[in-house]
Amino acid sequence: MIVGTLFIGGLLDFCLNNSQKFILSKLLEFDGTASQFAASAGLPRSTVFSNLRILRKLNIVKFGNSDKIEINPFAKEIFEPRELVIGVVGGFGSETTAEFFSRLIKLSRERLNKRPKVVIANAAPPDKVETAAINGNVEKIFPFAAECIDKLNAANADFIVIPCNTPHIFIDEFRQMSAAPVLSIIEEAVAEMKRKNISSVGILATTATIKSKMFQNEFAKEKIETLLPNNKEQNTIVNAINAILKTGETKASDVKKLKTIIKNMKKRGAQAVLLACTDLQLFVEPDGKVIFDTMEILASAAVARLDNNPAVATQPLSFAKERVSVKSPKKGGGIFQSRKRDHKVACSTQACGIRS
Repeated sequence: MIVGTLFIGGLLDFCLNNSQKFILSKLLEFDGTASQFAASAGLPRSTVFSNLRILRKLNIVKFGNSDKIEINPFAKEIFEPRELVIGVVGGFGSETTAEFFSRLIKLSRERLNKRPKVVIANAAPPDKVETAAINGNVEKIFPFAAECIDKLNAANADFIVIPCNTPHIFIDEFRQMSAAPVLSIIEEAVAEMKRKNISSVGILATTATIKSKMFQNEFAKEKIETLLPNNKEQNTIVNAINAILKTGETKASDVKKLKTIIKNMKKRGAQAVLLACTDLQLFVEPDGKVIFDTMEILASAAVARLDNNPAVATQPLSFAKERVSVKSPKKGGGIFQSRKRDHKVACSTQACGIRS
């Protein structure tokens, strides 16, 4: 069965033209005769029948004058759309990872009436490493996240998401080492604010995220103003994040302080406030109108890609032996060797965001 699938997969890639592949994709959803299909395919009748005859000679389809068209089961397995697999880089806040997974399930059920296929690679850096990253020494988390990217590629994830804002400082390195596309929580959040016609955004985030200017630079490209906490407010935000990472619990006093910061930002002119650290949604509930959570935005973007899965698809058939070398941004961190594979995803490059 596997040999047959591989053989026909290669045959389809090598022998069939775009019209024949298009016809095969249409046949997957069709139940009827060749004449009925020709009338509904959206192509000239002569084009449909000439290509059907070629497919019949290749033993890919079978049909007669009044018989229903049948597709070779091997070809059907190759061309039938499969469920995309979301790869999640988790562990940068265990509670946050669990919450993100729950939201993927909730959104997928609501929008697609099904549960998503998800693979989670749990980074689980030591507390001291994560605390250092929150306070600005972000290079130490790079190898933990990079290892997860590597594992998710090996696990055949079709695209990868990182439900933590701070590691996105290394988004270019992650995209360089990954065969699967890596969505950016920054880009998705900016796109959401643009869709909402918001012109000024207050940003609550870790010190590392603020100093990196990831959000400020992306918002500036869209001519959206960003408002930042003052030093006292930033210390309050970081202390709250550090506390929940250590205990997993939210303090009522921290909740009150964060809500006050949000009120102050609105007074300063922020049309919206972005919870740009995915742990902050544990303190303040986003409403999708004024208070927005980057984790919710990323979960929504991931599920949207599941919904854009076109019919014509080839499943991943092999791994490449080639490895990609990415220099670690950590001082003295050396070269990170990642696995690179031939990545054939069950979606178009446009739908999944693969950068050609």
